[in-house]
Amino acid sequence: MPSYCSATKLIAKSYENCSCNIVFRDYINEYTFTGINSVYYQIGPPCSQNVFYISYINSVHDHNEPDYRFGFYLPMINEEDFFKPGSFNIDTISIFENSLTGGFGGPKYNIDITFMWENIELNEGIYSGTGKFIINKEIPTSFPGYSWPVQEIPFEFCSSRRTDN
Repeated sequence: MPSYCSATKLIAKSYENCSCNIVFRDYINEYTFTGINSVYYQIGPPCSQNVFYISYINSVHDHNEPDYRFGFYLPMINEEDFFKPGSFNIDTISIFENSLTGGFGGPKYNIDITFMWENIELNEGIYSGTGKFIINKEIPTSFPGYSWPVQEIPFEFCSSRRTDN
């Protein structure tokens, strides 16, 4: 997202502090993530689009394991059309890596990702449900010779009954 575009409206969010056990590979290693949360924002003019962020949290951090935040950039989609079972293609994503020693990341364009809701429930701006995003073609990193591999990365946003408070 260009620096002159910013989030103007929080459309919906997941419950905070959802526990999970999700495994996926980055461009070098495989990690297990134990927490997840997300938000869905509207981005105002001149960009006029929406972004859905998913944060995967690695609570172990015993060897400087990273947390990851993926931002899926979408056209302006109202919540009734976004929060329903089904799939759609994504061609722009941001990937941010945060670790105890710092962080980095940024947008990737002309990519091939399928985003899929398997089940979803939206209630007063808070959602729960399951799905996945499928990286259909490797995503190059800023490090020559390294790419995010083709893979399915699941997500599960808990209902209020399953939060860790």
